[in-house]
Amino acid sequence: MFIRNSSFMEKNKLQLEYVFDRVSTRSLWRHLSTPDGLSEWFAHDVKLDDNGDFYFQWDKHNGEKASILEQREGELIRFQWHRDRDQHACFEFVIHHSELTGGKSLEIIDYITPDEAEDTEHFWNNLIGRLRLSLGVPE
Repeated sequence: MFIRNSSFMEKNKLQLEYVFDRVSTRSLWRHLSTPDGLSEWFAHDVKLDDNGDFYFQWDKHNGEKASILEQREGELIRFQWHRDRDQHACFEFVIHHSELTGGKSLEIIDYITPDEAEDTEHFWNNLIGRLRLSLGVPE
């Protein structure tokens, strides 16, 4: 489980990019933008409420609600955590396509305090491993 530091420390933008050449954009997008897809790799259970907010549950006692700030079908989705309503309490998934190679990659953008950098990168690397397993693509 990942617990975000909610102190008032300055947050830095963390950008990570992962290659996903052997998966369709449609399948990758489903895993990034739907409760069923996110439940396969991001959280134990993800539900969408009547207001369009996502509830991410990691175990029986730990969960968090997030809203979609921005979405472009098949390209980008940005979530903002409810408990920390500042502009940098969000994370986003961006699918990039290379016209030159025909490949695709997934960029993750997260906002973290300086002391969270190593743990957050490890956290995302583990989640991307789970996402690859769910999609049936090798590391």
